[in-house]
Amino acid sequence: MNKTSPLIAKLRQIDFFKDFPDTELAKIAPLMKERRYSEGDIVFEEHKPSDELCFIEKGRVLIYKTPSRNRIQEISILTDGDFFGELGVLESAARSASAKALEQTLILTLKAPDIFLWVKKYPDTAISMIAKIVQGIASRLRETTNELTFMRDFSLALIETTDTPGLWDLAKHRLREVIDETTAEGAALFAYNPHLEEFTAKGHWGKVPSDLCMGKKSIEDDLPHLKTIDIGDDPVKGCLAVVEPKLSTFMKKTPLLQTISQALGAALARSDDDAKTRS
Repeated sequence: MNKTSPLIAKLRQIDFFKDFPDTELAKIAPLMKERRYSEGDIVFEEHKPSDELCFIEKGRVLIYKTPSRNRIQEISILTDGDFFGELGVLESAARSASAKALEQTLILTLKAPDIFLWVKKYPDTAISMIAKIVQGIASRLRETTNELTFMRDFSLALIETTDTPGLWDLAKHRLREVIDETTAEGAALFAYNPHLEEFTAKGHWGKVPSDLCMGKKSIEDDLPHLKTIDIGDDPVKGCLAVVEPKLSTFMKKTPLLQTISQALGAALARSDDDAKTRS
């Protein structure tokens, strides 16, 4: 067994390389470097030089921007098999965003100079790799376009809907567009009642355990089959519970879901203020 075989086996587990024959992986493997990151470690920073393409072997990485010193804008959460850093490498430009490990993470990197030398030496193999990168960019562009369209329509609908019951009904129907059978087995939307200090189900879809839709003092986030996102700030406006999420797809949509939850929380707060004014 040659010494590149273990790394070839690792590459084979990454979606990007799964269709490459071993003969082509054997050409790529010697150029790859493995890096380990602990939770919170910065992989690279926005505006810094771009000199490598990254492939997640295992773990989670947050891609984010910092439009101001005190604010972080989450863009995406990437997981096992995803790649990132391709735009800066292809354009020879500075990083357009930052990347941070969210847990113990293993990343395989490919330096830009090695990529360009490898393209000249093995053009046939390089064409396959460049095609994969372009497909990934195109897929992310489609996702971004869909998300922007969704958020525009959702924001307009929130502005036009002024009553609290209508907001919950709107949120339920719109969230079903984001959390479908490809994202999770089901989801439930809860409103928080500050007088009873409990969560009340406002709607659910897909496969949701019946006991989850009962009045609860809290929606536990540490249950293995649930992922929760709070809606609004203090006082709590509600909660979104996603049942049996398909982790990779769900993690990619998490920043979008958090943005939706913040927007809904703001709309609910505005609705409460309007109700108080009218009374």
